[in-house]
Amino acid sequence: MKFSLLVFVILVHLTFNNYGQDKEGARHITELKYKYFNAESDTAKLNSLTSLIDAYYDLSDFKNTLLYNQQLKLLSEKMKASSIQNIKLAGIKGEAGYYNNVGNVFQRQSNYLQANVNFFRSLNLYNAINERRQAAVVLSNISSTFSDMGNYDESLKYSFKALNIHEKMGNTKNIAIELNNIGALYSDIGNRSKSLVYHQQAKSISEKMQDNKSTAIYIGNIAHYYKSLCDSAADAGNTKLSLQYQDTALHYFEDAIHLSEKVSDKDNIAVCLENIGIIYSNVENYKESLPYLSRALEMYEQLDLNAEQSFCLTLLGQSYSETGQNRKAEESFAQALDIAKKTRSHYFLMHAYLGNSEFYQNTDRPENALQYYKTYIIYRDSIFNKENNISLTRTEMNYEFDKKQAATKFENDKVVYKLESENKLQKQWRLFFIIVTLLACGGLFFMKRAFDNKNKLAKILSEEDKRKEVLLQEVHHRINNNLQIISSLLTLQANSADNDQLTEYLMQSQNRIQSLSALHELLYDTNSPLEINMPDYIEKVLDFHRDVAKTMVKNITIETEVADVKFPTKLAVPLALIINELVTNSLKYAFKDLSSGIIKVTLDKNTNDNNWFISLADNGKGLPPSNEKRKDSLGLKLVTIMAKQIGGTLISKNDNGAFFSVIFSLKK
Repeated sequence: MKFSLLVFVILVHLTFNNYGQDKEGARHITELKYKYFNAESDTAKLNSLTSLIDAYYDLSDFKNTLLYNQQLKLLSEKMKASSIQNIKLAGIKGEAGYYNNVGNVFQRQSNYLQANVNFFRSLNLYNAINERRQAAVVLSNISSTFSDMGNYDESLKYSFKALNIHEKMGNTKNIAIELNNIGALYSDIGNRSKSLVYHQQAKSISEKMQDNKSTAIYIGNIAHYYKSLCDSAADAGNTKLSLQYQDTALHYFEDAIHLSEKVSDKDNIAVCLENIGIIYSNVENYKESLPYLSRALEMYEQLDLNAEQSFCLTLLGQSYSETGQNRKAEESFAQALDIAKKTRSHYFLMHAYLGNSEFYQNTDRPENALQYYKTYIIYRDSIFNKENNISLTRTEMNYEFDKKQAATKFENDKVVYKLESENKLQKQWRLFFIIVTLLACGGLFFMKRAFDNKNKLAKILSEEDKRKEVLLQEVHHRINNNLQIISSLLTLQANSADNDQLTEYLMQSQNRIQSLSALHELLYDTNSPLEINMPDYIEKVLDFHRDVAKTMVKNITIETEVADVKFPTKLAVPLALIINELVTNSLKYAFKDLSSGIIKVTLDKNTNDNNWFISLADNGKGLPPSNEKRKDSLGLKLVTIMAKQIGGTLISKNDNGAFFSVIFSLKK
């Protein structure tokens, strides 16, 4: 198996602090701790804490990164409550930094979905306080995460956004970083010529700044360009040209390793070692490739980089297979696939499935080979398709067009402004002595009158808004109290009822009342009565069911996975009632004859068609056959009615237990 068509450029996250040696890093951390613990003001403490977190992250010490990051969150919340504007803004900035730090740790652990959730929270906060430089850094992080997941269209879009901000602000180092990232993206989709252009621009900027760490990374990416040419020449049968490109690539990789060793950049050293191993594999010198790949894998394991481990294990599996070490090869391929599944990246899953397929084909196990190959095709087509490439080209064209349009508009505006200024000056001199007195007196009179009227109107509107707000809050408060009274009456009636079925019906009614009560409790507490925070709402609805579950002999756990989203009340209420009925149904029927169970409630967006879905899954005994289902179940009838009310579709099936899902669209 030859990897002549594989494109592997690692997007290495650059930071603003370089630590040449471990001892220097430890000493620097000690100094930062001293500054943090001896800081006299909250602002100084926040700045020291931010630097300390960055230092731990650079050393891949995620435990201490998260530990001090939690302190950053607490300090930021305290500063946000200040009445002094500067301190309040610093607190918001600190909170944005907290979410960005959490996102970085999740990304390094290959949890890309959670990484982007935190990155977008950070981006919104930075945008709210107009922190453009930090917003651009977060945009770059989002781009990197999308790239790791194989979504190059979104990745390129956010990378160009970051580049645009850095260019406007003149952030030279960050411009080089984004140019390198864009070059890496084009390398990932096989556009080599564009990749080289962007990497050379990044290298030129970095060399002028004498930034050895960044320069080494960019040199490694240029080396990868020549490695790609070497592979293409070999495929075309041009051995002489292939060897020429191979020597050039090896030369660049060795230069990159030499520079990276000076600054102790293990990330880039591992990447270069791996690429040297790939070069030897492509010329079928597998014995020579093994030590390079083994050293690279060892470094990736030390750095806890799952995605890189997966790809390197695939390469090792190939080399072991070609040198007759089939047992080690099979272990490497299996381990590569297991780690790739954790990353959820289509790119690394594609190569892991291909490696397993070719190994089983070469060892005369065609059934296994075919199974893996089919899955490989699915992931390959999800990455390399025409529509994706067209979209990438369109994104770059839009960026270039906007950039040129902005420059042209700036020049035109200067000319127009100059002409208008000259014309305006001439008119002013002609009319000045005639109308200056009238304008001054009339202007002052009307300005004073308008100012007084505006203040009166503003005062009246402000008082009216406060009155309406108080009335609205009081209405919600009274409704909530009435619902609680009804719920309590239903509970008392249920406890005194002699008929078990009547008791059950009363308790079910009480559950529904509790869902509505939770809604009005949130409406009473929130500043926006038109929208409901769904994570908070669903947790309040489920708190009652968790209390019920605790009273049961069985050990039943209720889990949630709810997107951070706000829905209008007319949509939130039906969703809450659907959850209430489905959870009640599971608690009642799913775990008969079982000692424990799990119920999971999920609310998320379907990325395929932009619809939303809410689902409930349990690991109980599952749904009965269709001819045995309870036709008279009021709960399921209510679920069907609520689903139709929001224009949704109800799906129920057995999937290691009962599974219900309602798919709906969020209408504006």
